[in-house]
Amino acid sequence: TTHTDLKTMLNVGKCVDVTTSGNRFGYAPLTSDEDGHGTKVSGVIAAESGNGGVAGVAAGNSNDLIELVVIDVYEGKKGNSRAKSSNIIAGIEYACSDEVGAKVVNMSLGHDGGADSGDQLLQNTINEKTNQGVAFVASAGNEKSTKSWYPSDMPNVLGVISTENYTDAYGICKANSSNYGPAKDLSAPGHRIQSTSPGGYSSQNPSGTSYAAPVVASVAAMMYYVNPSLTPSDVESILEDTATDLYTDGRDDYTGAGNVNAYAAVGRAAGISVDVWPGYLAQPTLTAKSSGYNSIRLSWNTIPGANSYRIFRSASKDG
Repeated sequence: TTHTDLKTMLNVGKCVDVTTSGNRFGYAPLTSDEDGHGTKVSGVIAAESGNGGVAGVAAGNSNDLIELVVIDVYEGKKGNSRAKSSNIIAGIEYACSDEVGAKVVNMSLGHDGGADSGDQLLQNTINEKTNQGVAFVASAGNEKSTKSWYPSDMPNVLGVISTENYTDAYGICKANSSNYGPAKDLSAPGHRIQSTSPGGYSSQNPSGTSYAAPVVASVAAMMYYVNPSLTPSDVESILEDTATDLYTDGRDDYTGAGNVNAYAAVGRAAGISVDVWPGYLAQPTLTAKSSGYNSIRLSWNTIPGANSYRIFRSASKDG
């Protein structure tokens, strides 16, 4: 709450710890961040731009665009902290109250739910607030697994896979540690993310879906900024329709709908026609000519944006 790179966008007066008591909701002001997780997530969203530090995805140099409020739902000390469902629900209720008025709730947290979520109260709360116009985003988890993960796998929650610094969009672009699978929705950068940390900046740039989810939440916030009439369903469909397709054509378990594309999503939300670079490149036209005994010379037209070409040789005639 005292970080110089967050003070412009962060409304410190509304930041609370729902596991304590104090304000009219019964919660005490947020005063510390033991392990730095909340400060790092906050920087991804709202670190002020143009001041020599790092820049959040939805940050400018004033709070006209977004207002960030941090809510601590964890009990216990560093290394042994847990978030009860009742605390998460309390945090959501507070975030969506008239006091705060959140339009986007980012949840960089989660757990292995086993065979099912077993958490109908949390699901009911998310459904209620979604119907009131609030979009929910959550991290997909860092277990390298397709296991169920909650709340990211819940209906009305955008579950976000983490992507690494890929050079080949046709490869498996997800970060090695990230969970994945059919219940996840889309991807965002989450590998070695430069961000704020208590007292300064991350010396070892953190990785994980905790830092991919706030990228998507930031884009959703900017979408609401340019078009306040959007519904959470609109936000989800636009984010998925405009995502940069990765790995295979269309949706896949490793990247969902693809990497979030802020430029395209915010443009679509604003009703502006924007050129979106496709997730795949055009096929070159290949010419093959004899080049002497047992040799063929191949040539093809240059494809804009391509950094390499692959040549496949058939093992059979007309193959």
